[in-house]
Amino acid sequence: MHVPEVRRCMDASSTPDSRRKIVIFEEDEFLVSLLNLLLRREGFDITFIPDVANAMHYIQTESAPELIFINHHWLVDDQPHLIQTIHNDNSWHKVPIILLVNYYNQEIIEHAMSLGISDYILQPFDPSVLIDLIQKYSTG
Repeated sequence: MHVPEVRRCMDASSTPDSRRKIVIFEEDEFLVSLLNLLLRREGFDITFIPDVANAMHYIQTESAPELIFINHHWLVDDQPHLIQTIHNDNSWHKVPIILLVNYYNQEIIEHAMSLGISDYILQPFDPSVLIDLIQKYSTG
């Protein structure tokens, strides 16, 4: 059985259930490191999944996070199935999904919204805008 590549970035003082969880579907480790630094300060633990196959496995086997970030390339590159899988899962279907967009493209954003993406953020992003966006969709 294939074990998915999943990297958890938790604060040393946290336990898996003591902090709020965000999942990031993104292959850019630098961006994930930046998000990890910003979001750990806000009380989140980050799970980073760098490819679609591992993301699909993760959705089917793990509990739902509070929030999902996804790279916009994953939607353009024939992967709306990932979003459909999230929306069809009983525990994941209500999780807000934030699209990480490298550049403004109305067509990509409209396509993402039609798939059920909750919102998007343009990179490079202002950390305060990122935190405001997370607070908008956060349950904690």
